[in-house]
Amino acid sequence: MRKTSLVVVCVFTLGLLAALPAAADTQNNALTFQTSGQSMWSTGNAFNFSDNRNLVDISLAGSSNFLGVISTSSTGDVGLSTSLNVNGGTVSATVPVNVTLGFPTLVPNATPFNITSSGMFGVGTLSTASPSIQASVNTFGSLSADLSGKACAVACTSGTIVSVGPFNLGTTLFSIDSKTTPPQTINLASGVDLNVGFPFVATSGAAGPQGFPPPLSISSSGGPSNFLGLNANLTNMIAAAVGLPPLSGSGSFGPLSASYNLLTISAGLNIGTTQAFNLSATPLVAYNVTEFGANAQNFTTGMMTVGTSFSLSLPNGVTMADITPTYFLSADLMNNTNLALTASAALSALGASLNVSGLGGFSVGPAINLSQNFDLGTLNVFNNTFALEGWNAIEGQTFEIKATPEPGTLLLFGSGILALARGLRRRSLKA
Repeated sequence: MRKTSLVVVCVFTLGLLAALPAAADTQNNALTFQTSGQSMWSTGNAFNFSDNRNLVDISLAGSSNFLGVISTSSTGDVGLSTSLNVNGGTVSATVPVNVTLGFPTLVPNATPFNITSSGMFGVGTLSTASPSIQASVNTFGSLSADLSGKACAVACTSGTIVSVGPFNLGTTLFSIDSKTTPPQTINLASGVDLNVGFPFVATSGAAGPQGFPPPLSISSSGGPSNFLGLNANLTNMIAAAVGLPPLSGSGSFGPLSASYNLLTISAGLNIGTTQAFNLSATPLVAYNVTEFGANAQNFTTGMMTVGTSFSLSLPNGVTMADITPTYFLSADLMNNTNLALTASAALSALGASLNVSGLGGFSVGPAINLSQNFDLGTLNVFNNTFALEGWNAIEGQTFEIKATPEPGTLLLFGSGILALARGLRRRSLKA
């Protein structure tokens, strides 16, 4: 009878072991990595300088009294302020990623198991803005004034006769913004102009969706932004050299303005800036493991590329582990900045216009209008690839992995059930 009971317990225990499911689960994480205000020249934040100060601040407050009958008062101030903002060139980017983790939920102790990861990039974006400067000189302040009087007959009364203001004394005396200020033209000689401005290149690009690997690659480029140019009206130069009147020109008299163009042949030479960028992004994951039970340990793995399997085991005595993934983005940025030299030629003839201020005007021609630009080549001034930082880290959802009960525990559990069953059977027989 005892042998039969032992066999039954063993069979029951093996049945429990076989019945335990080899359970597995998945976890989806929709992630959006972002960075902004990073330097386009090297790793780190972009250079920024800002200075706003009041150079002069004069109080306009005062009062006066005439014979005790008429009084005046004023309040306010007036001053001079400056503002300066310099930016060294910035990069901003967004990379959306959807990561799927696969893992078992029940594992035997001391038996290695794998946590797998896979995913898909969404549409990533990259935008850049080259160095810029904004400067201004401004006046500020306000002024208010009151005129009061006092009159006496049987009794004295006083009050405000007139009150004026406040008047706004603020205005901009000088302002420049390298992003929007057009090139300034300097006349060097008859028919020859020099154009001087600020180079400013803004780029944007997008890529995706795609699986990974490989890394997501986003490219953007822009320019040329011309900042130095020499333009010559060849026909007027030749006309002036031989003593002829200009073959094209313009003028105004009172409300009238007019222009004419018999023949214009012009040529130009310009130097500008071009920029091209490429962002290469790879998602990474690290796992924080918290174990429970005897011999439990807490540790965090190193970062690994998403798509790499991570092998782990629960030591004997550990009953469960909570695992929290944290996601990172590793990205490299390539910056290729060049000076571009371009030439232009244009021919136009037989055109005129007449305009009356407030009434409008009309124009005819030009009957001939031809132009052509020529790329004369580029000179590389900067080419560097570096780590783009500033990305946010994203903590994923915690999941748990439990250890299956040990065979000895199941054997004890099976023996207890069998003893309980035998006891119930004996009671039923006695009854």
